[in-house]
Amino acid sequence: MNQFKPLDERIAEKIKIINDCWIWQGACYANNRPMIYYKRKCYFAHRFIYQYVNNCLLDRWQLVCHTCDNIKCVNPVHMFIGTPADNSADMVKKGRQNKGWSWNSKLTPQDVRNIRNNQLSHKEIAKQFNLNLSTVYSIRNRICWKHI
Repeated sequence: MNQFKPLDERIAEKIKIINDCWIWQGACYANNRPMIYYKRKCYFAHRFIYQYVNNCLLDRWQLVCHTCDNIKCVNPVHMFIGTPADNSADMVKKGRQNKGWSWNSKLTPQDVRNIRNNQLSHKEIAKQFNLNLSTVYSIRNRICWKHI
């Protein structure tokens, strides 16, 4: 049975090396993040493998971030420990953050320009565009839609 194989062997069976990334071929969570089952518990595979290879135990608040930005890569060389702030800064530095209009946005970039240039009150604009007052405030004060 698989659970009685050495852990190294179990992990190696689930990896396909492509370029320099170790692509996880095993089970994944619904969000496509690789998972590994060990001692009756499920773990994020990249986090589990990082701790196993480096013989360390991470705190809950510590993240295992990818330098390669491949969600299925479990190569410990491609990982670094960081905080949520470090992970966000890395995402922004690489230009991977959400920006711009999305197919499911309630507003278009032109709507945002109209809201900013409109002389009506926040309440009237909210009613006109079917938005919350806080959304109108955030748009006008460039808290959201900063790129427009």
